[in-house]
Amino acid sequence: MPHLPHKGEVVVTQQLTPETYLGFERGDRYDQSLRIQKNQPSMYNFTKPLSNDQIGLRGTWTVTNDCVISEKDNNELTLNFIANHVYLVMKSDKPQLITVLLDGKPAPEKYRTKDTNKDGNILVHEPRMYEVLDLKQDYGRHTLTLQCNTGINAYVFTFGG
Repeated sequence: MPHLPHKGEVVVTQQLTPETYLGFERGDRYDQSLRIQKNQPSMYNFTKPLSNDQIGLRGTWTVTNDCVISEKDNNELTLNFIANHVYLVMKSDKPQLITVLLDGKPAPEKYRTKDTNKDGNILVHEPRMYEVLDLKQDYGRHTLTLQCNTGINAYVFTFGG
C-alpha cells in the first residue's frame, strides 16, 4: 500500500521539464529570439544561453504543425532541461546518426542508453521514441544539443525523474 502523507508532512518531488512539443501547433517553448516560420525551410540561430525549459534551433529547419525537420547537415536542436531521463520521438527516411552533446561536450559514457552507440550517438532508423540520456540519478539542470543531418524529424521531448 502506498504511503500517504500525514497532515503537515512535506512531500518532496523533483521538478521536471514538462513534455516539450516541437511543432508549431503545440510548441510553446522556443527561445524568444527565434521567429518561427510555419511550413517553410528557414534559417535559425538562437541566442545563447537558453532560459530554463527552452528550445533553440541552429541551421535550416522546417517547423510543421507537429514536428521540426532538419533541412541541412550539421543543424542543431538544443534544449535546456531538468530531469534524469530524456526521450525524443524521431524519425528519418534513411538510417542516420545524431550526435548527442551534454553541456557542450559528448555525453559521458555513464549516461549512455540502450539507444546510444559506443560513441554516445543515436542511430535514427525507425519512427519511435528514443532514449537520449539517462543521467543515473545525477539530477540537475543541463543543456542537451542534438546535431542532426538532413531529413531528421523530431516531434516531442519527454522526461523522467
